[in-house]
Amino acid sequence: MTNTLADYQQELARKSETIRLLQEELAETNQGLVALSMELEQRVDQRTDELQDAQAGLKRTNSELLILTMELEDRVTQRTEELTRTLAALREAEDRTAFALGVTHIGTLDLDLADATLRTSVVFDRILGYDTAMTDWTYDRFLGHVLPEDRERVEQSYQELLKRQGDWNIECRIHSRDAQIRWITIHGRIRVDEPTRSRHLVGIIQDISSRKEDESRIRKLSQIYATLSRTNETIVRATDVDQLYGRLIDAATSQGQFALAWIGLVDSATQWLEPYHSAPGQTGLEEFRMHLAAAESRDDPTVIAIRENRVVTLNDLQSRRMRSAAAGTALRRGLHGAAALPFRTGERVLGALTLYTAGPAFFDDDQVRLLNEMSSDISFALQKFEEENQRRRAETERETALDRLKNTLEGSIEALARTIETRDPYTAGHQQRVSQLAVAIAGAVGLDSSRMEGLGFGALIHDIGKIAVPSEILTTPRRLTALEMELIRTHAQSGYDIMKDIDFPWPVAQMILQHHERLDGSGYPRGLRGDEILPEARILAVADVVEAMSSHRPYRPGFGIDKALEHIQECRGTLYDPQAVDACTDLFRHRNFTFASNF
Repeated sequence: MTNTLADYQQELARKSETIRLLQEELAETNQGLVALSMELEQRVDQRTDELQDAQAGLKRTNSELLILTMELEDRVTQRTEELTRTLAALREAEDRTAFALGVTHIGTLDLDLADATLRTSVVFDRILGYDTAMTDWTYDRFLGHVLPEDRERVEQSYQELLKRQGDWNIECRIHSRDAQIRWITIHGRIRVDEPTRSRHLVGIIQDISSRKEDESRIRKLSQIYATLSRTNETIVRATDVDQLYGRLIDAATSQGQFALAWIGLVDSATQWLEPYHSAPGQTGLEEFRMHLAAAESRDDPTVIAIRENRVVTLNDLQSRRMRSAAAGTALRRGLHGAAALPFRTGERVLGALTLYTAGPAFFDDDQVRLLNEMSSDISFALQKFEEENQRRRAETERETALDRLKNTLEGSIEALARTIETRDPYTAGHQQRVSQLAVAIAGAVGLDSSRMEGLGFGALIHDIGKIAVPSEILTTPRRLTALEMELIRTHAQSGYDIMKDIDFPWPVAQMILQHHERLDGSGYPRGLRGDEILPEARILAVADVVEAMSSHRPYRPGFGIDKALEHIQECRGTLYDPQAVDACTDLFRHRNFTFASNF
């Protein structure tokens, strides 16, 4: 019993311990549950906040989506309106383009390269001569409208296009359904249709006949302008009529590119039209020789131009039955057009320049206007040549008359000089020798030829005033008295008085008056100084003194050249001009100057 109680107590103690342990564990569990409950509440609160935030964000997102939806609807509406307007504008532009293409005669084409069917516009059809729209066009049918001489070139260009896949630009001539020949141009490009991968040549076609006619007209005008320009250049540069004629032919054939050009000159005595030969012995132009009055020549354009004094043009030589030799030559050479330009001096027609063209219908009103201008220019040049020839003849006659007058003047002056010498035979030849030396000095100091000539004349008669001095004084073998010397000194003034009213081209009278003046004013008759004395008179003074001192006089023997040169050197710059003194000294001492022996 005691053991049982003890065991029971022990068992109870163990159970109490167990209960205690369980209670502790339960307390810990409760604490954990409390903590877990608190954590769960926190998480629930946090999640609730997050859900609330998410709900608020969702509400905002829904609002934003609603706004975006509304904006998108507005933009779609706006874009739809814009597209509607753009489509309307495109349709309007298409209508305008179609109208413009129609107005400018530009057609469109769309060639299917697979089956060669061709879709065309109304203008395309009209260009080829069809008034109604055609729906059965093919490439071959179009090619059949191309002129045979252009067809091979068009086909070759088309085949090359198919190989290189580039642009197609071609000009050619077609014959339209209404039997007209037209020039067209096509500009096209190969396009690939993406959905079907079919290849098409799309492009435009335009009637360029008017442009080609303008180009042809401009080309023809260029020929005329080139000839006219070269003609004007020739007129400016030509020095005589032969050069003018030769260059006119060259200007027409090389610059103007005319097939043939020739010049016919009228022989007024025989009325034959003679071809101009640009070189002696030139042949090949004889067939153009015509008689102006011959029946077979009357309808020739060159003869008509000369007879009626006007430019004559023909565009259909091949259809005319002309009998002249020139026309026959042109016909045999296959020429179609001709223009004859008359040229004249005053009212007299001298001849004509005739131009021939290889093609028909060459000359029109504009070209005829230029040809008239060219005819007038040639006539103007010939008139100027004639006036120049008249001027030269008049100049020659004037020069001949001047030469005769000059010879008469020289003869008269020499006669005057000889007259003076008859009164003073001891000084015979003095004036001629002075003239010879004075001219030589003048050349050495640089006087021009005209002044040298005047100085020569003045020196020849510089002592003409001695005609007023008694011959007894001039020829006395003794020294002169003071009174006689005064009489001698009057010869300068007397010579001036004799010659002053004669209209020489040089100051001859002043040379005579001043030839005894000296630089320092010690000379006579007026005591002039320095530059108051004419340069010619200063030279004449030196030549006069040197010749007089070196020659014999009745009252003394000659001093010789050396003494004379020594004297003028001593008086250089005081009595005599320094340049004249130096030139005179140089002539004798270094240039071997001597007086002519016939004086």
